[in-house]
Amino acid sequence: MAGFFQPPEPPPGVRPETLQVVPESAPTRIALISYDLHGAQERRIVDAFDLDELDERVHWIHVQGMRDRLLLEELGRELELHALTVEDITTTPQRPKTEWLDNRALIILRVPFIDAAGEVDVEQVSLVVSQQYVLSIEERTSSRFQPVWDRIMQGLGSIREFGSDYLAYSLLDAAIDSFFPVLEALGDRLEELEAEAMESPTEATLVRTNHVRNSLVLLRRVIWPQREALQLLLRNDQKFFAPETAAYLRDAYEHCLQVSEIIESYRELVGAVNNTYLSAVSNRTNEVMRVLTIMSSVFIPVTFVAGIYGMNFDYMPELHFRYGYFAAWGVILATVAAMTTFFVRKGWIGGGRKGQG
Repeated sequence: MAGFFQPPEPPPGVRPETLQVVPESAPTRIALISYDLHGAQERRIVDAFDLDELDERVHWIHVQGMRDRLLLEELGRELELHALTVEDITTTPQRPKTEWLDNRALIILRVPFIDAAGEVDVEQVSLVVSQQYVLSIEERTSSRFQPVWDRIMQGLGSIREFGSDYLAYSLLDAAIDSFFPVLEALGDRLEELEAEAMESPTEATLVRTNHVRNSLVLLRRVIWPQREALQLLLRNDQKFFAPETAAYLRDAYEHCLQVSEIIESYRELVGAVNNTYLSAVSNRTNEVMRVLTIMSSVFIPVTFVAGIYGMNFDYMPELHFRYGYFAAWGVILATVAAMTTFFVRKGWIGGGRKGQG
């Protein structure tokens, strides 16, 4: 899982507008889909210069992987992006935000996913929105935006009837919806841990619970600034999004609120699981101590009798009694029987009449 306070890649003192690449990122691939009310066309982009003649249709330029620095630089020049915008896109991780530069909206998102090891991680997704196109950049290759792509190509819904602002909303909504499968997986883990904490708690239970807690902390640090970014879009100071699209943005913002509420409820559940674990361990320890205490209570009088008659004094009347040995055993066995009966009647052994006395 990524660190909570992982710093951006550029070292301190580097001048602004320095372009960084992500070495562990996927190879850079660019796809373009152009559409209007009458149809849609898709194609692969090998050279950024292929984007120099965008017509009046809506264009979605989708980039996956940020390993190719030269290609990203060419893409920024062809789309006339501000150098700071290109820097924010390629420098990861960035805090989720929304800002306007050169009549374009830059939206930085942090999107969660579950990696091959089953751990929760996040990656950066950037959107550049203009009146003519939407540029989306993902660190890795994923299928989170595939449903939006299919809706455009198949003409499903009303996405072709709107402009680039509605496309930007659709991508935002898909990114936010990526939280729900991750939260569902964490919820299933918490249910398993809760049952395990009650039935057979071990140290591994506590370790796994802390892993879930760390994942929830990470998601919380992502979703809160993301909510602020959406609020800035809703205020729409630049009149960038049409009023029709603003209604959909409010729905996306409500999804953010829902994600925040689920995260908070799961954090409370983590605390409940930890308390259950500590209670179960404490009860197990108390049970062990109760058994040891009962055993000690039974053998203390026996030890007392054995200790007295184990002393090497010459003048002990019972030592010369013919049946003294058997009498001592009788006292010991009677004491053990009396103590055991007493504990059984108290319900401390065998679950007898509990609660008496």
